[in-house]
Amino acid sequence: MVQGPLSTAPAAVVAAVFRALNIESHSISGKISEDSFNPMVNVQYDVTDDLMLYASYAKGTKAGGFDIRSNSLPTSTTVAKPGAFEFEDESADNFEAGLKYKGRNVALNLSLYRTDYQDLQVNIFDGTLNFNVRNAAEARTQGVEADFRAALADGLTVSGAIAYLDFKFTNFTDGQCYYLQVPGANGFCDYSGKRNALSPKWSGNLNVDYTTPVTAGVKVAFNVNADFSSSYIAAANLDPRTHQDGYVKLGARLALAEVDDRWEVALIGRNLTNQRILQTASSMPLATTITRNAGNAYNGIVDRPRTIAVQLTGRF
Repeated sequence: MVQGPLSTAPAAVVAAVFRALNIESHSISGKISEDSFNPMVNVQYDVTDDLMLYASYAKGTKAGGFDIRSNSLPTSTTVAKPGAFEFEDESADNFEAGLKYKGRNVALNLSLYRTDYQDLQVNIFDGTLNFNVRNAAEARTQGVEADFRAALADGLTVSGAIAYLDFKFTNFTDGQCYYLQVPGANGFCDYSGKRNALSPKWSGNLNVDYTTPVTAGVKVAFNVNADFSSSYIAAANLDPRTHQDGYVKLGARLALAEVDDRWEVALIGRNLTNQRILQTASSMPLATTITRNAGNAYNGIVDRPRTIAVQLTGRF
């Protein structure tokens, strides 16, 4: 058997086509040696038997490495967006303070935090076909989180959580440009001061649970819940076309069960108001290349629509 060439096109034509896709034949190798010191300090003070205050500091590190998906040399001068074979380690300094309260009928947790990232590792689309891992310089995430649980009456409890999040890039000059955005001199876009993707300012949930016996051996349990979020951008390149509006997603659960929970029959409903929630989105590879920048296409993942299910549980 004689094996022929994979392509009958001239080698120069094949090379030109691949270069248009930011791909070129290359050979590269590397070696990384890293070390890190990651301390953690925690201080706790019991004000009373029910109330505790705390504060902590921790440093974390994510190792650097090599991006095996890089399709060209970082030093290439023949493709529009050179590869990024090696990326550095990522580090973070986290500060947190808060309180925990647990009384007879009420439990409450409150925390304030701030995390400063250096050399944040992100996937950056080169605008054509490839994704490269790069270090996004610096970012800061800070906010407040609180959750509670309260027993209002026999069998009736209310619980919930709320979070305020401020997640911004403090120095990110090598961001992936979105469709029709004008890049800087370095071929990338400056996202310094911009809020990160998938980081709504407000989010949280609220739950109401009620359980009561209906006979000596059988009980009924009811739950209604709501998850909420303010608006956010769903694409990693902060494309405003992937904007997701704020929403409230409702759910409920009605169950009939044996008092010792040996069996249960439950009717469960999720996303009862049938909200269309975009979880992530991005430009489709090659979309602008095929149209020669005359148009673009997007793909995304959307949360499940209204779902109704019956659940049967048995324990032996």
